[in-house]
Amino acid sequence: MEAAWAKERVGLKSWSDAEYSAAVDKSSAIVDRIVEEPARTLDGLRIKARALAWCHSGEVESLGIDENPTTDIRVADSIIRDLLSPALGA
Repeated sequence: MEAAWAKERVGLKSWSDAEYSAAVDKSSAIVDRIVEEPARTLDGLRIKARALAWCHSGEVESLGIDENPTTDIRVADSIIRDLLSPALGA
């Protein structure tokens, strides 16, 4: 996923819409596989958190959470941030 995402970012400014769309489709297919595979380790959970970050163009600070999220959404957001934290070796 990281390699596909890196390629996608590189092509963003120089590729045609069709080329960029193909790169996004490739990343999306990888993310789909990540979603389907159960995470059995902390690293597996980190991979899922990175997949979520890809869905939001890497902007972990803006995961689409509204102004007044419910407690469950705040907890989920906290888990994602923790998994992506450099302090955990992500």
